[in-house]
Amino acid sequence: MKGEKTLGALVRLIRQLAVLRRYRARREVADPLAVRVPWWRDRLRKRAHREWPGGYVLQTDGLYFYVPERLDLMGAYKLLKPFKTEPCIRRFCRPGDTVVDVGANIGEWTLQMADAVGPGGRVIAIEPIPHLAAALQKSTWANNLRQVSIAAVALSESEGQGEFSVERANTGGSRLGRYCAEACDTITVRVETLDGLIARSKIGRVDFIKVDVEGFELEVLRGARATLARHRPPMYLEVGAEDLAKRARLAALLRDELDYRMLGIVLPGGICEATWDDYLGERAPFEAGGIRNVLLVPPPRESVAT
Repeated sequence: MKGEKTLGALVRLIRQLAVLRRYRARREVADPLAVRVPWWRDRLRKRAHREWPGGYVLQTDGLYFYVPERLDLMGAYKLLKPFKTEPCIRRFCRPGDTVVDVGANIGEWTLQMADAVGPGGRVIAIEPIPHLAAALQKSTWANNLRQVSIAAVALSESEGQGEFSVERANTGGSRLGRYCAEACDTITVRVETLDGLIARSKIGRVDFIKVDVEGFELEVLRGARATLARHRPPMYLEVGAEDLAKRARLAALLRDELDYRMLGIVLPGGICEATWDDYLGERAPFEAGGIRNVLLVPPPRESVAT
């Protein structure tokens, strides 16, 4: 543990964090518009940032989730907020499926995907930041999730090496390229295409893909053309960080070339219907500057006449 703290102190910290998560979960059910936490929340948050040594959080779904010592916004969220399931995972990740998590971070989606596809399925998790990939690996070991493979690479439309900017306060905002020099650490990472990764892994099917790469979604999907054309997986895609010109190129690839339909924006309580034209025109619900998660599906197979 950090400093001279004892095991007993760590036990108390973990217990108090669990109490806070349970309290918040109950408050959200009772009154989701006015979640109140006791005065000790901020004190406990500061203590977690000061003393958290790296370790496992037991989620309400029964899985152990490793939160690294280097506590940023993503890690603090796991310690302080109640566990929430992502409904899209249960709808699109079925037992035996092969699914891909691009931008896995410490595994919020990866672990739920692995639980959904089961031992007979497969999860390919893509995370180029070394300490996050290592944390995710620990979570898979602690839960005996042998169906998870972790690729510590970045994805783009070509292969090689590249600079990757790691945001210190929020690793979820990290991205390929050199950005925010004062608030970021720059590392060199291996860059691959999803098509190349799938081919080298000898994967025979891809049933679902989630992509969250902070504005580099177009480059990732250009490097996944063959995979998308062959397997036609539904996709959960973060959009909104790109400019209008990049939006047009993304729509040209997914809508015009690959015939993906946009169902809408995924929200905590449902899906807000939206179209490609809304996205291209930055019309509501795609207001300028807003980050959105959209659900994209290929057209249904034509019914076979009998």
